[in-house]
Amino acid sequence: MNTQHDTSNWRARFEQDGYAIIPQILDPAVHLDPLVREFTQIIDNLRAANLPFAQYKELGSSASFDARIKQLLSNSGQLFIQDLNISCPAKPGLPADTPIALLESVYRLLTSAEVLDLVSCIVGDEIVANPIQHARVKPPEARIAAAPIVSPHASDALHQGLGITANNALRKRTPWHQDAAVVTPDADTTELVTVWVPVTDASEENGCLQVLPGSHHVGLRVHCPGETSDLTAAQAQIAGTAKRLPALRGDIIVLHRHLLHASLPNHSDTVRMSLDFRYQPCGQPSGRALLPAFVVRSSNDPSSVVKSVEQWRTQWLRAREVLSAGQLKPLAPRWSALDEMCA
Repeated sequence: MNTQHDTSNWRARFEQDGYAIIPQILDPAVHLDPLVREFTQIIDNLRAANLPFAQYKELGSSASFDARIKQLLSNSGQLFIQDLNISCPAKPGLPADTPIALLESVYRLLTSAEVLDLVSCIVGDEIVANPIQHARVKPPEARIAAAPIVSPHASDALHQGLGITANNALRKRTPWHQDAAVVTPDADTTELVTVWVPVTDASEENGCLQVLPGSHHVGLRVHCPGETSDLTAAQAQIAGTAKRLPALRGDIIVLHRHLLHASLPNHSDTVRMSLDFRYQPCGQPSGRALLPAFVVRSSNDPSSVVKSVEQWRTQWLRAREVLSAGQLKPLAPRWSALDEMCA
Protein backbone atom coordinates (compact mmCIF):
# COMPACT_ATOMS: atom_id res chain seq x y z
CA MET A 1 0.00 0.00 0.00
CA ASN A 2 1.29 3.46 -0.89
CA THR A 3 1.84 5.84 2.03
CA GLN A 4 2.89 8.74 -0.12
CA HIS A 5 -0.32 9.69 -1.95
CA ASP A 6 -1.71 11.86 0.86
CA THR A 7 1.45 12.69 2.82
CA SER A 8 0.96 16.45 2.61
CA ASN A 9 -2.63 16.24 3.82
CA TRP A 10 -2.10 14.06 6.88
CA ARG A 11 1.22 15.73 7.73
CA ALA A 12 -0.52 19.13 7.83
CA ARG A 13 -3.25 17.71 10.07
CA PHE A 14 -0.62 16.24 12.35
CA GLU A 15 1.12 19.60 12.70
CA GLN A 16 -2.12 21.46 13.35
CA ASP A 17 -4.04 19.02 15.55
CA GLY A 18 -1.28 16.84 17.04
CA TYR A 19 -2.62 13.65 15.51
CA ALA A 20 -3.59 12.13 12.17
CA ILE A 21 -5.52 9.04 11.14
CA ILE A 22 -4.16 7.34 8.04
CA PRO A 23 -6.89 4.97 6.85
CA GLN A 24 -6.19 1.45 5.56
CA ILE A 25 -2.45 1.87 5.28
CA LEU A 26 -1.89 -1.68 6.50
CA ASP A 27 -3.09 -4.91 4.90
CA PRO A 28 -4.79 -6.84 7.73
CA ALA A 29 -3.99 -10.20 6.12
CA VAL A 30 -0.29 -9.34 5.91
CA HIS A 31 0.31 -7.20 8.99
CA LEU A 32 -2.37 -8.04 11.56
CA ASP A 33 -3.56 -11.62 11.07
CA PRO A 34 -0.07 -13.00 11.88
CA LEU A 35 -0.19 -10.96 15.11
CA VAL A 36 -3.52 -12.47 16.06
CA ARG A 37 -2.24 -15.98 15.37
CA GLU A 38 0.86 -15.54 17.52
CA PHE A 39 -1.01 -13.86 20.37
CA THR A 40 -3.63 -16.62 20.17
CA GLN A 41 -0.86 -19.17 20.80
CA ILE A 42 0.20 -17.27 23.93
CA ILE A 43 -3.43 -17.15 25.09
CA ASP A 44 -3.83 -20.89 24.49
CA ASN A 45 -0.69 -21.65 26.51
CA LEU A 46 -2.05 -19.53 29.37
CA ARG A 47 -5.45 -21.18 29.11
CA ALA A 48 -3.86 -24.63 29.29
CA ALA A 49 -1.77 -23.64 32.32
CA ASN A 50 -4.44 -21.79 34.28
CA LEU A 51 -7.84 -23.30 33.52
CA PRO A 52 -9.24 -26.72 34.42
CA PHE A 53 -8.78 -29.14 31.54
CA ALA A 54 -12.51 -29.54 30.96
CA GLN A 55 -12.96 -25.79 30.77
CA TYR A 56 -9.99 -25.42 28.44
CA LYS A 57 -11.51 -28.02 26.09
CA GLU A 58 -14.84 -26.18 25.97
CA LEU A 59 -13.40 -24.01 23.20
CA GLY A 60 -12.49 -25.89 20.07
CA SER A 61 -9.75 -25.08 17.59
CA SER A 62 -12.11 -22.85 15.60
CA ALA A 63 -12.83 -20.54 18.55
CA SER A 64 -12.01 -16.89 17.91
CA PHE A 65 -9.22 -14.92 19.54
CA ASP A 66 -11.92 -12.88 21.27
CA ALA A 67 -13.60 -15.98 22.75
CA ARG A 68 -10.29 -17.45 23.95
CA ILE A 69 -9.04 -14.35 25.72
CA LYS A 70 -12.43 -13.66 27.31
CA GLN A 71 -12.51 -17.21 28.67
CA LEU A 72 -9.00 -16.87 30.10
CA LEU A 73 -9.57 -13.51 31.77
CA SER A 74 -13.10 -14.21 32.96
CA ASN A 75 -12.34 -17.58 34.52
CA SER A 76 -8.77 -17.38 35.76
CA GLY A 77 -9.14 -14.20 37.80
CA GLN A 78 -5.60 -13.21 36.74
CA LEU A 79 -4.21 -10.21 34.89
CA PHE A 80 -1.70 -11.66 32.40
CA ILE A 81 -0.95 -8.14 31.16
CA GLN A 82 2.81 -8.63 31.10
CA ASP A 83 2.45 -12.04 29.44
CA LEU A 84 0.96 -10.24 26.45
CA ASN A 85 3.18 -7.16 26.48
CA ILE A 86 5.87 -6.57 23.87
CA SER A 87 8.35 -4.87 26.22
CA CYS A 88 9.38 -5.09 29.85
CA PRO A 89 9.46 -2.24 32.39
CA ALA A 90 12.74 -0.42 33.05
CA LYS A 91 12.62 -1.75 36.61
CA PRO A 92 15.88 -2.94 38.20
CA GLY A 93 15.36 -6.19 40.05
CA LEU A 94 12.50 -7.41 37.93
CA PRO A 95 12.22 -11.22 37.79
CA ALA A 96 14.62 -12.83 35.36
CA ASP A 97 11.74 -14.74 33.77
CA THR A 98 9.47 -11.71 33.29
CA PRO A 99 7.54 -12.58 30.12
CA ILE A 100 7.92 -10.47 26.98
CA ALA A 101 5.93 -11.26 23.84
CA LEU A 102 8.85 -11.01 21.44
CA LEU A 103 6.86 -12.23 18.47
CA GLU A 104 8.09 -12.27 14.89
CA SER A 105 4.85 -10.61 13.77
CA VAL A 106 5.52 -7.69 16.14
CA TYR A 107 9.02 -7.23 14.76
CA ARG A 108 7.73 -7.40 11.17
CA LEU A 109 5.15 -4.68 11.84
CA LEU A 110 7.56 -2.54 13.88
CA THR A 111 10.02 -2.50 10.98
CA SER A 112 7.56 -2.57 8.06
CA ALA A 113 7.99 -0.14 5.19
CA GLU A 114 4.38 0.98 5.59
CA VAL A 115 5.02 2.16 9.15
CA LEU A 116 8.53 3.52 8.63
CA ASP A 117 7.51 5.51 5.55
CA LEU A 118 4.92 7.29 7.68
CA VAL A 119 7.37 7.92 10.50
CA SER A 120 9.99 9.27 8.09
CA CYS A 121 7.57 12.03 7.09
CA ILE A 122 7.88 13.36 10.66
CA VAL A 123 11.34 12.47 11.97
CA GLY A 124 13.32 11.96 8.75
CA ASP A 125 15.00 8.89 7.31
CA GLU A 126 17.37 8.12 10.22
CA ILE A 127 14.94 6.27 12.50
CA VAL A 128 15.20 4.57 15.89
CA ALA A 129 12.43 2.41 17.37
CA ASN A 130 12.06 3.70 20.92
CA PRO A 131 11.82 0.93 23.56
CA ILE A 132 8.59 2.35 25.04
CA GLN A 133 6.21 0.08 23.15
CA HIS A 134 3.19 -1.88 24.31
CA ALA A 135 0.50 -4.36 23.43
CA ARG A 136 -2.74 -3.29 25.12
CA VAL A 137 -5.60 -5.70 25.68
CA LYS A 138 -8.81 -4.07 26.84
CA PRO A 139 -11.40 -6.70 27.79
CA PRO A 140 -15.09 -5.94 28.35
CA GLU A 141 -15.35 -4.31 31.78
CA ALA A 142 -18.51 -6.21 32.70
CA ARG A 143 -16.79 -9.56 32.21
CA ILE A 144 -13.74 -8.59 34.24
CA ALA A 145 -15.87 -7.20 37.05
CA ALA A 146 -17.62 -10.58 37.23
CA ALA A 147 -14.38 -12.60 37.22
CA PRO A 148 -13.97 -14.96 40.18
CA ILE A 149 -11.71 -14.11 43.11
CA VAL A 150 -9.02 -16.75 43.16
CA SER A 151 -6.22 -17.72 45.50
CA PRO A 152 -2.81 -16.00 45.16
CA HIS A 153 -1.09 -16.84 41.92
CA ALA A 154 2.36 -16.28 40.46
CA SER A 155 0.85 -13.80 38.03
CA ASP A 156 -0.34 -11.68 40.98
CA ALA A 157 3.14 -11.37 42.47
CA LEU A 158 4.65 -10.49 39.10
CA HIS A 159 2.15 -7.76 38.34
CA GLN A 160 2.22 -6.31 41.85
CA GLY A 161 6.00 -6.09 41.63
CA LEU A 162 5.72 -4.28 38.31
CA GLY A 163 3.14 -1.82 39.60
CA ILE A 164 0.25 -3.28 37.60
CA THR A 165 -3.11 -3.72 39.32
CA ALA A 166 -6.61 -4.73 38.28
CA ASN A 167 -7.41 -1.03 37.90
CA ASN A 168 -4.42 -0.31 35.69
CA ALA A 169 -5.15 1.58 32.52
CA LEU A 170 -3.87 -1.29 30.41
CA ARG A 171 -7.10 -3.01 31.39
CA LYS A 172 -9.58 -0.19 31.81
CA ARG A 173 -9.87 3.44 30.77
CA THR A 174 -6.51 5.05 29.99
CA PRO A 175 -6.37 8.46 31.74
CA TRP A 176 -5.51 11.75 30.05
CA HIS A 177 -1.77 11.95 29.48
CA GLN A 178 1.03 12.90 27.09
CA ASP A 179 3.44 10.26 25.83
CA ALA A 180 6.36 12.61 26.56
CA ALA A 181 5.51 12.43 30.27
CA VAL A 182 6.90 8.91 30.69
CA VAL A 183 10.40 9.61 29.35
CA THR A 184 13.31 10.79 31.46
CA PRO A 185 14.14 14.54 31.32
CA ASP A 186 17.14 14.01 29.06
CA ALA A 187 14.65 13.12 26.28
CA ASP A 188 12.45 16.20 26.66
CA THR A 189 13.53 17.52 23.27
CA THR A 190 13.56 14.13 21.54
CA GLU A 191 11.22 14.18 18.55
CA LEU A 192 9.19 11.22 19.74
CA VAL A 193 6.22 10.12 17.65
CA THR A 194 3.68 7.43 18.56
CA VAL A 195 2.20 5.02 16.02
CA TRP A 196 -1.03 3.48 17.35
CA VAL A 197 -2.21 0.34 15.56
CA PRO A 198 -5.64 -1.22 16.19
CA VAL A 199 -5.23 -5.00 16.04
CA THR A 200 -9.01 -5.26 16.36
CA ASP A 201 -11.48 -2.58 15.30
CA ALA A 202 -11.55 0.19 17.92
CA SER A 203 -15.02 1.70 18.37
CA GLU A 204 -16.47 4.20 20.81
CA GLU A 205 -18.23 1.31 22.53
CA ASN A 206 -15.17 -0.89 23.01
CA GLY A 207 -12.75 1.83 24.09
CA CYS A 208 -11.19 3.78 21.22
CA LEU A 209 -8.77 6.66 21.71
CA GLN A 210 -9.91 10.19 22.40
CA VAL A 211 -7.76 13.31 21.98
CA LEU A 212 -7.74 17.03 22.72
CA PRO A 213 -6.89 18.48 19.29
CA GLY A 214 -4.21 21.16 19.37
CA SER A 215 -3.19 20.46 22.98
CA HIS A 216 0.33 19.59 21.80
CA HIS A 217 1.08 23.26 21.16
CA VAL A 218 1.37 23.97 24.92
CA GLY A 219 4.26 21.57 25.56
CA LEU A 220 4.82 19.19 28.45
CA ARG A 221 2.28 19.30 31.29
CA VAL A 222 2.54 18.25 34.94
CA HIS A 223 1.49 14.63 35.42
CA CYS A 224 0.37 13.15 38.71
CA PRO A 225 1.22 9.66 39.95
CA GLY A 226 -1.76 7.61 41.09
CA GLU A 227 -2.62 4.25 42.57
CA THR A 228 -1.40 2.40 39.48
CA SER A 229 1.75 2.66 37.39
CA ASP A 230 0.07 5.25 35.15
CA LEU A 231 0.63 8.98 35.16
CA THR A 232 -2.35 11.30 34.69
CA ALA A 233 -2.16 14.88 33.44
CA ALA A 234 -3.12 17.26 36.24
CA GLN A 235 -6.83 17.94 35.96
CA ALA A 236 -6.39 21.72 35.93
CA GLN A 237 -4.46 21.41 32.65
CA ILE A 238 -7.15 19.47 30.79
CA ALA A 239 -9.43 21.75 28.82
CA GLY A 240 -11.23 21.66 25.50
CA THR A 241 -13.59 19.32 23.71
CA ALA A 242 -12.44 15.73 23.35
CA LYS A 243 -12.58 14.14 19.92
CA ARG A 244 -13.12 10.38 19.74
CA LEU A 245 -11.06 8.43 17.22
CA PRO A 246 -12.71 5.16 16.18
CA ALA A 247 -10.36 3.20 13.93
CA LEU A 248 -10.56 0.05 11.83
CA ARG A 249 -8.05 -2.74 11.39
CA GLY A 250 -5.63 -1.47 8.77
CA ASP A 251 -5.77 2.15 9.98
CA ILE A 252 -2.90 3.83 11.81
CA ILE A 253 -3.15 6.77 14.21
CA VAL A 254 -0.05 8.95 14.58
CA LEU A 255 0.26 11.02 17.79
CA HIS A 256 2.52 13.95 18.72
CA ARG A 257 4.44 13.40 21.95
CA HIS A 258 2.72 16.39 23.61
CA LEU A 259 -0.84 15.59 22.52
CA LEU A 260 -3.20 15.00 25.43
CA HIS A 261 -5.03 11.75 24.81
CA ALA A 262 -6.86 8.99 26.66
CA SER A 263 -9.05 6.01 25.90
CA LEU A 264 -12.68 5.25 26.57
CA PRO A 265 -13.80 2.30 28.71
CA ASN A 266 -14.85 -0.93 27.01
CA HIS A 267 -18.61 -1.21 27.42
CA SER A 268 -18.97 -3.78 24.64
CA ASP A 269 -18.78 -7.57 24.88
CA THR A 270 -15.67 -7.83 22.72
CA VAL A 271 -11.96 -7.44 23.44
CA ARG A 272 -10.20 -4.39 22.02
CA MET A 273 -6.50 -4.90 21.30
CA SER A 274 -3.94 -2.41 20.04
CA LEU A 275 -0.19 -1.95 19.69
CA ASP A 276 1.61 1.33 20.22
CA PHE A 277 5.11 1.90 18.90
CA ARG A 278 7.27 4.98 19.37
CA TYR A 279 9.95 6.23 17.04
CA GLN A 280 12.54 9.02 17.08
CA PRO A 281 15.46 10.35 15.03
CA CYS A 282 18.81 8.59 15.42
CA GLY A 283 21.17 10.20 17.91
CA GLN A 284 18.54 11.52 20.31
CA PRO A 285 18.02 10.15 23.87
CA SER A 286 15.31 7.50 24.16
CA GLY A 287 14.16 8.44 27.66
CA ARG A 288 14.64 4.79 28.60
CA ALA A 289 18.39 4.28 28.82
CA LEU A 290 17.92 0.96 30.62
CA LEU A 291 16.04 -0.54 27.66
CA PRO A 292 17.20 -1.27 24.10
CA ALA A 293 16.53 1.25 21.32
CA PHE A 294 16.81 -0.09 17.78
CA VAL A 295 17.96 1.61 14.61
CA VAL A 296 15.35 0.52 12.06
CA ARG A 297 16.24 2.74 9.09
CA SER A 298 19.51 4.50 8.24
CA SER A 299 21.25 5.41 5.02
CA ASN A 300 24.07 7.10 6.95
CA ASP A 301 25.01 3.90 8.79
CA PRO A 302 23.24 0.86 7.29
CA SER A 303 25.28 -1.52 9.43
CA SER A 304 23.58 -0.15 12.57
CA VAL A 305 20.11 -1.29 11.49
CA VAL A 306 18.55 -4.21 13.36
CA LYS A 307 18.02 -6.63 10.51
CA SER A 308 16.51 -9.73 12.10
CA VAL A 309 13.95 -10.78 14.66
CA GLU A 310 16.68 -12.79 16.40
CA GLN A 311 18.83 -9.68 16.89
CA TRP A 312 15.80 -7.76 18.18
CA ARG A 313 14.90 -10.54 20.64
CA THR A 314 18.49 -10.93 21.84
CA GLN A 315 18.78 -7.27 22.79
CA TRP A 316 15.52 -7.34 24.75
CA LEU A 317 16.50 -10.51 26.59
CA ARG A 318 19.92 -9.09 27.37
CA ALA A 319 18.31 -5.96 28.81
CA ARG A 320 15.98 -8.09 30.95
CA GLU A 321 18.99 -10.02 32.25
CA VAL A 322 20.83 -6.81 33.19
CA LEU A 323 17.74 -5.39 34.90
CA SER A 324 17.11 -8.57 36.85
CA ALA A 325 20.61 -8.41 38.32
CA GLY A 326 19.29 -5.47 40.36
CA GLN A 327 22.47 -3.41 40.28
CA LEU A 328 21.05 -0.44 38.37
CA LYS A 329 19.35 2.59 39.86
CA PRO A 330 15.58 2.75 39.32
CA LEU A 331 14.15 5.64 37.34
CA ALA A 332 13.57 8.62 39.60
CA PRO A 333 9.95 9.80 39.71
CA ARG A 334 9.54 12.99 37.73
CA TRP A 335 6.56 14.38 39.59
CA SER A 336 5.23 13.95 43.11
CA ALA A 337 1.66 13.40 44.19
CA LEU A 338 2.34 16.34 46.53
CA ASP A 339 2.82 18.74 43.62
CA GLU A 340 0.45 21.68 44.03
CA MET A 341 -1.25 20.77 40.73
CA CYS A 342 -1.82 17.20 41.92
CA ALA A 343 -3.30 18.00 45.31
